[in-house]
Amino acid sequence: MPLLWKELWLDTALEPFPKQSPEEKIPYIASIWFSRAGNTPISFHVRHQVNRCGDFFRQNLEFVLTTYQYRLHTLGIYVNRNQITPFQTFFIRPYPALETLILENVPFSYHSSFMTPNIRTLALISEPSTSLIPDVYSCAELTSLDLSRYAMDVAYWKNLLGTCTNLRKGAFFLRLSTIEITPRNVCQQFLESLTLVLQGRHNSSLFGDLDLPALIHFSITSSEDFSWNNDTHSQKFLHRLESLSLSLSLKDTEMIKLLRMTPSLNRLLVDIPKTSTGSFITTLILTNDDQHVLPALHTLSLSIAYDRRNGVTPSTYHRLVESRWAIKVDESFLPHRRLKRIDFKFKDEWSVTYFKNLIEPMVREGLVASVTVLRVSKASSIYSSI
Repeated sequence: MPLLWKELWLDTALEPFPKQSPEEKIPYIASIWFSRAGNTPISFHVRHQVNRCGDFFRQNLEFVLTTYQYRLHTLGIYVNRNQITPFQTFFIRPYPALETLILENVPFSYHSSFMTPNIRTLALISEPSTSLIPDVYSCAELTSLDLSRYAMDVAYWKNLLGTCTNLRKGAFFLRLSTIEITPRNVCQQFLESLTLVLQGRHNSSLFGDLDLPALIHFSITSSEDFSWNNDTHSQKFLHRLESLSLSLSLKDTEMIKLLRMTPSLNRLLVDIPKTSTGSFITTLILTNDDQHVLPALHTLSLSIAYDRRNGVTPSTYHRLVESRWAIKVDESFLPHRRLKRIDFKFKDEWSVTYFKNLIEPMVREGLVASVTVLRVSKASSIYSSI
């Protein structure tokens, strides 16, 4: 079967045709997809975001889940809060072939129908205000788990890691506490990618009792100042990291300590708070000659909330590129010190225009590698490449 027909998305923004059966109300392209699906595993996603199309959504969902319940390989259901009640009867059925499940705002009471031992990829998405935590312990064979919208305490998180021992990829929302936690000595031998969203402060290391020998991709977001504890486990997994994404505020000393602990890092993405922009950029410039700071880095992405009060102008970012990662033509040129790609994401148009005027000559003359200057905002992303 052509790749075109392996996955289907339905969206209730599409108007149904009047006076047709539930199957015929599926848009024309969906009808073709069903007819050509044959006996192959089905990947089906349905999004219901508006009340006026409730009947259309319900009829299409009933048709698919009834007809293909034994062939569904991937299922994604995306609804607004309090809109799932009319569809509850469709969730009380077995899905023995299901391996990938994505549920957005589907209440816990309906989760059990989908939680089978065959599930390998699970993403449960809810409003951040929920105080409940989904029970995923029946899915011990999970290789990918996304609970980044469910706040859980550290003890629950470590218990989860100790149960789902086959994880390759995990995303979690941790509500930190100053209460000391009894160490568990958990080993996640297959976990390669970890995303953490942190809320609150913690008075001990998050990783002191975790062994993460396979971890190479790490992303961390925190609304509070964060400090890296100098424990053995943290040092080990940071030393092996190849990709690091930071969205938090770090003191200069903490940043330098972190950069020194990641010698294998080849990709760094940083969302810099206004209050930390100046110190972070300055730290990168001042560590130019330090061979122990980011020696293998080839991709740098900076998302910058520009603020004139922080004393940093776009010319500072130009100096960052010129001083640390421009090509050097003399004998001191170190090939591994040259970035292959650098992205700047500004949140104001003035910085984009000003910076592009500074950096464009360097790009034309081949002094730097791929440079992208973007303008991003909460409402939209405007991509403007040099």
